Amino acid sequence: MNAVEERYADFILLHMKLEHALVRMGYGRFDAKNRIIGVKWDDVAKKLKATKKTLKDLPGEIYCILVCNPPKSLESVEYTLKWADNNRPSSWQGFFRGSYLILRNNIAHGNKLLQDQNSNAGRNSELLDAGIKFIGWMQENFPSIDSEPSLKKNMGDITFD
Repeated sequence: MNAVEERYADFILLHMKLEHALVRMGYGRFDAKNRIIGVKWDDVAKKLKATKKTLKDLPGEIYCILVCNPPKSLESVEYTLKWADNNRPSSWQGFFRGSYLILRNNIAHGNKLLQDQNSNAGRNSELLDAGIKFIGWMQENFPSIDSEPSLKKNMGDITFD
């Protein structure tokens, strides 16, 4: 595995642990049979807003990369996959939907494999680093998540700096 692939793996591992911690804290989304199907990111956004934290409270590097210039997303246009720009988010809800989760989807669903002049190709490393740093920021700033054992367990060599 090369260095970039290791960074992808680090991000996915940390995101998985973040989601697990949020589900254990009551932010889980369930289907009709009560099976977990994800995180209620809108509720996470509301909780961050309630703590009086704004997007501008993010460290400068994360803010500049994930807020000012969010990752592109892959869209189907007439049965052809094309990269599309996303609007700059102005709220936590917009940040999760229009930046952070797009980064997660691009990595987890293999969208990074489709590279062309319109993709995020030149920004992959900085997007990955900003995503990993955002997970660290969540660990330090989201109420009660710092005591969630699933986020701390087996962190190994993965750091947030």
